Amino acid sequence: INHDLEKLCASFPYMPCFYHFNNVIDLGAVSRSVYPRSPKHYMSGLQKMVAILLKKQLDKAEQCSTWHIRPLTTAQIEYAALDAAVLPRLLSIMMNEPEFLQKNACTFFMTNRHMKVSTRHTIMTCFTEMPNPKGKYRVKMGSVKRVLDVVIAKQSWQSHKEAPPLPTHRELTDGDGSSSSDDAEPARRKRIQIKLSTLPVEHKLPELIASVGMSRDACLSQLLGEELRSRLPVDFEMHYDKRSDLVVMSNSILFFVSARRSLKHNHKFSNDGKKLSFTFNPKAEEGKVLLDELREEAFEETLAGVVDNFDATKRERKKLLLFVRPDRKSELLYLGRLQGFDEPTEVGDFLNVTFGLFDVEHILSDEYRKGVFEDVIAANQNGISGVSVDEALRLATEGTRPCVQRPLKTVSGNLSELPQPGTFLGGSKDACIRKILHQCTVMEDTEFTYNGRSGVIEMENMALLFVNSIRRGGRRPRKYRNDFLDDGRKLTFNFDSAKASEFALFNQLPKPLSESSIEATPVQAVGESKPPAKSLLLFVRPGGKGKFMFCGMCSGTQCEMGGSNRQLPIILELLDFDSIVENEATADPFQTMASEHTMALEDFDREISEFF
Repeated sequence: INHDLEKLCASFPYMPCFYHFNNVIDLGAVSRSVYPRSPKHYMSGLQKMVAILLKKQLDKAEQCSTWHIRPLTTAQIEYAALDAAVLPRLLSIMMNEPEFLQKNACTFFMTNRHMKVSTRHTIMTCFTEMPNPKGKYRVKMGSVKRVLDVVIAKQSWQSHKEAPPLPTHRELTDGDGSSSSDDAEPARRKRIQIKLSTLPVEHKLPELIASVGMSRDACLSQLLGEELRSRLPVDFEMHYDKRSDLVVMSNSILFFVSARRSLKHNHKFSNDGKKLSFTFNPKAEEGKVLLDELREEAFEETLAGVVDNFDATKRERKKLLLFVRPDRKSELLYLGRLQGFDEPTEVGDFLNVTFGLFDVEHILSDEYRKGVFEDVIAANQNGISGVSVDEALRLATEGTRPCVQRPLKTVSGNLSELPQPGTFLGGSKDACIRKILHQCTVMEDTEFTYNGRSGVIEMENMALLFVNSIRRGGRRPRKYRNDFLDDGRKLTFNFDSAKASEFALFNQLPKPLSESSIEATPVQAVGESKPPAKSLLLFVRPGGKGKFMFCGMCSGTQCEMGGSNRQLPIILELLDFDSIVENEATADPFQTMASEHTMALEDFDREISEFF
């Protein structure tokens, strides 16, 4: 479609109606979102799209006819009109696909605003003899190209954002001040690289256990602060070793640690998280800086012990700041400063140093911070594996298989030793699974495997259902929607028919009884249902943050309203609802979570109805 718009503007440069197009939608990009499992070129052209969606053949016989002769023939006019008239119908069919409609609830273009693009064409020169126009103009968010002997500056931006400034002429001169050759391509301007080791941490440090972004660049940009960044060049780039776990700045050394340990990144928390064992390469540039800092600090402590009135504050020490990523898909968390250290020990070509966490007491004094911190420490330790990471590392170096992987769905949980309904277990699925497996006896060389991204995690005798509730003002659920019913006693849930295990679980649940089925059913069997082969346990995380609340065991019933081709809706009834609301300690958190979730969904529904 972009090429068509360019040719329209170049063919009729005297008609301003072809200069600016707002809210342009590319049906090819939309089709890839509506049919994500289709091949890449499934609907690569309009003719293919019409054949698949409308089951008709689009006649292209007039496409290469003589369009420059006037008047146009009736066949040409019909062809051009049909090409335009069929587009709204194709979009309507895609937007009303049952599975797509179930997921997006008529809000596709609200949540995917980048799909609407604005395009502006500016005529720079007509019938020019300039062979290469690219270096003559400065075009923000666009480029200059020749189309049908017309030099056009094309600019594109997302329609909900502000339009860029109009193109301007650029003065090009060579070394002696004369105009450069038109044939010479302008050199691409390189971003100015500034060594991060020359920049200080000027901004106020984040709060403890606060998220600082998904990437290191986002974290570093926050530490630099807006005031310092405003004094730097606009197109500057921070230069540092992105593969190292250490990042050196002029007044700080940043430690980036992944809670999930591996053979390559073996950083270990000990003493309930109060100490961190950090391994680094002393031959790398960042490792040398850290080693020099540790030596100077140790030398000053030695002098302070033997020299009277020794002032160790004359030299400004670098702050040691710790950032931890709980898992691969989580954002980085700030865990405070590191202080003190033991004598470095050699581990092959690397050095291992044990630091103390300076702010650990402040973290443990707050319940929310404490819960997140405990999850980080637990992820760093054994997890639910039957063998420690240290043992796995030792066996791996010996060439021995460290453990035997066993699917979690083959392990039975103890239903008589479940946690009390209404209690908070942990901020991750791992923490909840550890609570369920607490009473289970497993072999030492066993490691359990399961799909951590799924909302349904199966064991041999139970299925764990995980739900994130929402708060008012939060994000609208994109994929699945869960509604609390009957003041929180019931909850809607969706199984995925594409997964065989969830499809089997769905078929084990009883169907709702209709009037015809009640009449045909013996009186003693009405309302009775065969219990599912697996017990259903529900875990809900308020607002999508913090710890999961264990809501007890549930009974499930297939929903009367049919879902999409992939979603299988059910209604869960909390069997422990009465015990939760009768307990003062658990009633208020549960009812607050359910009411906030319900009001947030009502707000979303109201916004959608007002929008349309």
